[in-house]
Amino acid sequence: MKNILFVGNSYTYYSDMPEKLFAPMAEEAGFPCRVTSVTVGGCRLSRFADAEDAPGQKLREAIAGQHYDMVVLQEHGLQPIKKPELFEKSV
Repeated sequence: MKNILFVGNSYTYYSDMPEKLFAPMAEEAGFPCRVTSVTVGGCRLSRFADAEDAPGQKLREAIAGQHYDMVVLQEHGLQPIKKPELFEKSV
């Protein structure tokens, strides 16, 4: 069983997408997994990358002592297109 971490904003947590959509589809495809989410509405990845910001602290708490086989990063809106350098730095 794989452990997968989802990091993002309401695009990720809306309708509990990791748990109620992704995990069952993965299971059906023969890829059983345990999902964990660290999400903050309207949040950009740059805030998760910042250890001084509350989302960054929340992410660090979630990964402390944990092992994730995969991490899914979801950026805010058009950020990767409008400011790809900020997106890349945050990733």
